[in-house]
Amino acid sequence: MTTLRGLNPTINNRLSDPLPLGSWLFIPKRRAAANADTSTTSLPAGFYTPETLATYLGVSLSTIYSWNSSGYGPPFVKLGNLVRNTYEDVELWLARQLELSRG
Repeated sequence: MTTLRGLNPTINNRLSDPLPLGSWLFIPKRRAAANADTSTTSLPAGFYTPETLATYLGVSLSTIYSWNSSGYGPPFVKLGNLVRNTYEDVELWLARQLELSRG
């Protein structure tokens, strides 16, 4: 079994030795998950993801994406590269569909 230390002859065989300055092996320090700030990345309540919307409406995920591209389904919001639907828009769209089906 080859180890990373075995691949670079400038590194001593003792595991406790620090890597030499200028070594080709660079291991960045990882930020602990507990320190990650998720307050800016999470959405407030009131938004459907395409997956949750598909489950709620009882249709496939590909149907949701097809509706979004054709303009048929409930209005959606793009947040960067994320697609979201507000609860209010979905309920209004459903009410309108019910209205149209009753004539």
